Amino acid sequence: MSALELRPDDGETLIALVQVLRNRPDEALPFARRAVAAPASPRRRAVAHRLLAELQDDLGDTEQAEASLARALTLAGNDLDSLRAVVRLKRGRSDAARAHARRALQAAGDAPVWCRGAAYRFVALIFLDIDDRAGARKSLSRALELDPDDIKALETMLQIHKRAPDLPPEDSDSARGESRASSGTIIPDELEALRAGFERSLAAQRRAEAADFAERFSASAAKAPTWQRFDAYRLSVEMWLELGDDAKARVALDRLEDRDHQALAALRLWHRVYPESPRGPGEGVWVDTIVQLRHQLSDDTGAEAALERALARFPDDRGVLQVMTDFKLSQRKPEEALVYGKRLLAAYEKASPSDMLTIFRDHTYFAGMKISEKEKLQYALQNAEIVAQARREREEGLRAARETVAKIEAALKR
Repeated sequence: MSALELRPDDGETLIALVQVLRNRPDEALPFARRAVAAPASPRRRAVAHRLLAELQDDLGDTEQAEASLARALTLAGNDLDSLRAVVRLKRGRSDAARAHARRALQAAGDAPVWCRGAAYRFVALIFLDIDDRAGARKSLSRALELDPDDIKALETMLQIHKRAPDLPPEDSDSARGESRASSGTIIPDELEALRAGFERSLAAQRRAEAADFAERFSASAAKAPTWQRFDAYRLSVEMWLELGDDAKARVALDRLEDRDHQALAALRLWHRVYPESPRGPGEGVWVDTIVQLRHQLSDDTGAEAALERALARFPDDRGVLQVMTDFKLSQRKPEEALVYGKRLLAAYEKASPSDMLTIFRDHTYFAGMKISEKEKLQYALQNAEIVAQARREREEGLRAARETVAKIEAALKR
């Protein structure tokens, strides 16, 4: 017996079914109509109305689609997915589309702090839907104010810069002041309410209650809007770590990595969840990307600040020290480059083979593989080969660092 036969008016089941049938609008439409009438929270009813609007638009009923989106925004005036749907529907009417894009920018500012950067990145896409690059850049700038190492925001910013390198600052209506939404209810974020409950319980040392909030948060994270889901999974990992439940933290980390296993936030949590593992992926890979992006945006000050933040976290990270040395040389500051070159050399001199096990990292983390017990045994049997390559890597790094330092010293003596 299907879930709908057991509970024919279950809103969540109906929403899930509509999403499965999304590319078959004729079949999905009846279920969407049932979903908007099903008992649910205002935010989930808004999701149902938005899905109904998308189906109506696909079927050519623009007037009904606009009415459905209006109902969605009446229920949840700060729902970013509904606002994006409205902007797309009104693209031919630029003033109306930009007004809703500005409303989305305001809504992003009201998002919980832990996912506000993602909200601003999402709103940048809304502005790009109507080719408003200044509005997109403003939204991305706000994301970078929250997290200057936000690689996705930097990548989108660079795309805008390449398409419009001479874009003056804040040159569109969207880049000026946003006014408060005049209609719709501002719905509190349901995940934020659970997060706050978790923090209160933990502060009061009611750990069983805190664990219950963490369970509910983790279950609800799967239903979060797409733009918010990665941060919801990230926060779920942090909750279980705070509770000392490593097993559930690992389950949550798996869900996080399924969203984006190469994200910097995933890397940092991976180190916390698996502190006993080999060194694993280093910050240098990400920092090099950030430096390159900042440089292409003509922001060497921001690039240097990113390197300094990374070295504050990991002062002996060989990858970061290498990038900083190269960066100082590119700026024609050999005295400063020498300081970092010597730190790089010292880091290699004290590194042991266990610190250099990049084969394990490359075959697992970056490939996104889940390692079985059989594969772990295979790696153990290959341990001699792995250690031998780690030693070779250390010697090669040591030799290169010595050559770099010698070249800088020789240049300074001229």
